[in-house]
Amino acid sequence: HEGMIEFFEETNREYHIALEAGDTFVLFTDCLIETKSADGKEFGIDGISQVMCDAPASEPASDIVKRIVAAHTAHRGGAPLSDDLTVVVVTVHSDVP
Repeated sequence: HEGMIEFFEETNREYHIALEAGDTFVLFTDCLIETKSADGKEFGIDGISQVMCDAPASEPASDIVKRIVAAHTAHRGGAPLSDDLTVVVVTVHSDVP
């Protein structure tokens, strides 16, 4: 456990961002962007960006997660995952102080 704590302390970063009503952000594990297609292309940030651009502005966060996972599955051609995959989408519904 000691090595894990040292790793966390070395890689832990804190960010502060201002959020406004209507803002949406995506949190994910590395599997999402590192998964490759049959031709070796990673899903990448471009894959996430494309899904976000295609999603209607009023779409619920849960539906955006479904869109991202569907695009990721299509990108890898339905091949089984080789790593854990976590995707969290957060949408701000009112101004945050």
